[in-house]
Amino acid sequence: DEPSLSSFEFTHYEPYTKKEQLEKEKAAIGCYLSGHPLDEYKDEIARIDYHPLLEKDSFPKGVDIPLIVYVDDAVSSISKKGKEYGRISISDYGARADIFAWGKTWRDYQSMIHKGEVCAMIVRKSEKMSDDMITLVRACMVSDLPKKPRHCLNILLKESLADGAHLEEIKNVLTFSHGEYPVMLHLSDGERTQRIRVGSEFRIDGEGESIESLMENDAVESVWWT
Repeated sequence: DEPSLSSFEFTHYEPYTKKEQLEKEKAAIGCYLSGHPLDEYKDEIARIDYHPLLEKDSFPKGVDIPLIVYVDDAVSSISKKGKEYGRISISDYGARADIFAWGKTWRDYQSMIHKGEVCAMIVRKSEKMSDDMITLVRACMVSDLPKKPRHCLNILLKESLADGAHLEEIKNVLTFSHGEYPVMLHLSDGERTQRIRVGSEFRIDGEGESIESLMENDAVESVWWT
């Protein structure tokens, strides 16, 4: 007798996590298909003075450069002089690079740098004219990376929800927030975006509850700094 479908036993497998799926894509075909490990850090990348690794040849020498990168590999080695150092292979959306951590720096931050994980770090390119080596200054939390200079807070509103009640709520939040940064309101119909004026010039501080309150408003599509 030919086996029937009902005679087969199907094994249940839990679906891959996003991280596992990306790792298997990279292992199978050498690139990511469904996303990138840095996707969940896009907002943080936008807030820092970020230098993509594609520009590593033009990194300024002797200047601290903040990075959020994926660690492809991290290994300890011993130099010819018998000193321990770390070689860290990193990548972002467009390129990869090898950076080095020497002596105490490697010992201090090795525990924060793991293969297959996203890592925030400060690096520096050698000041020697003939040397393009990039070295680790420190590893850190993403929230500890230096932010871009801020000049203005932009608020994008959904046209379908930017009615009197929602707009009045936003104005109330801005009215009671006193800070150094001006605010610009923009309106989007899904295709085009235009700046709108609400009769007052609002200013806001750079952190705190005011921005969180704005993001909780259903009419707010996004908030960003310029």
